[in-house]
Amino acid sequence: MAVRPRVDPLEAALHEFSRQLGAQLASGIEQGLRSALSGSGLGLPVEVSQPAPAASPCRVPGCQREAISKGLCQNHYQKARRLEMRLDGLSHQQLEALAQDRRALRGRR
Repeated sequence: MAVRPRVDPLEAALHEFSRQLGAQLASGIEQGLRSALSGSGLGLPVEVSQPAPAASPCRVPGCQREAISKGLCQNHYQKARRLEMRLDGLSHQQLEALAQDRRALRGRR
């Protein structure tokens, strides 16, 4: 006659709890990975977004560079910041001032 080992009810409950917890963790990790990889180009479904708008030219007269921020290219944006101009509403006169290249006058007095 075989002797059946005695099973402690607390041990059985802990074993069942750990099994369920492991299944829930695995499911959560799988969902997280699927959502993280959905935009990675690894063959998982990806939501289609709007195409990027066409690049507009810099607002400074004569400049053909691509506008990056506030309607200005990177060079004129930085120049306006150095001159401490308000970038929200640049006037025509301020745009003309940004267009002037005054580097040749440096050091002459």
